[in-house]
Amino acid sequence: MKKIPKEWFRSKHHFTNERGIIRKNWVPTRFRPTDVPHKGVLKGSLFGADFIIGKSRAGDTVAYENSCPHQGLKVAPETAPPNAKGVTLCGEGWIKCPFHGWQFDLTSGAPYKNKGKHPLRSLGLASSSSDNGLLLICEPSAETTTPALPVLPDVSASISSHFAHCNWKLVVHVLLKRVDASVCYPNIVVLSSRSSVVVVPLGPASCSVHEFSDGAEPPVCNDLILQECLRMQNESTAGVTLSPATEGFYDRVRMDML
Repeated sequence: MKKIPKEWFRSKHHFTNERGIIRKNWVPTRFRPTDVPHKGVLKGSLFGADFIIGKSRAGDTVAYENSCPHQGLKVAPETAPPNAKGVTLCGEGWIKCPFHGWQFDLTSGAPYKNKGKHPLRSLGLASSSSDNGLLLICEPSAETTTPALPVLPDVSASISSHFAHCNWKLVVHVLLKRVDASVCYPNIVVLSSRSSVVVVPLGPASCSVHEFSDGAEPPVCNDLILQECLRMQNESTAGVTLSPATEGFYDRVRMDML
């Protein structure tokens, strides 16, 4: 049986390559349209790239890289940094960076009130369904047109969320081996017609795991699943063995180049 080397689950180089491949397609976040505030922004990370999602002046939902074009610092950091002049301020359709006071219009990302010269970098944004489905983002590419949206299952609510100290692929790997599941998109595992899991890659050896369901069944992503993922991440002897259940998944994330 073919084995995937350990480096594919630990190397920053491979993680960066995955980001370049996958982020030019639609990637599901853990947010839904109703989560987006009218004043303020949602903050997240996918494949090591930070993003914000907010509302324009007209009430449209928009997404941008969480990076101020002034010096590349986060326009919306998780906590107020000690070297900032203030905190991130958000109004109806605008945001102000806490470091040097640059303001941006969330309709276009352009500098607001003539403060600054360069806009926020826009990200593609879509919903997986017309009825409050998961929000997806896409990194624009000059070489390609906007990719087609993946068909995702409709889910009603998050029933469990976990932080995992392992590579995101291992969560998908373990779920495919232990549960009668399928991959709908590289970081989404469909458990059933009423339940799915979104794995949000944060770094080479970290991810967050969010299970969505209609609430009729108990969560599948429990401590046993996560412990197995952590054990595989820490193994020092051999790589990860492919199985019929997982081979197709690794092909989809370009692991078949081995």
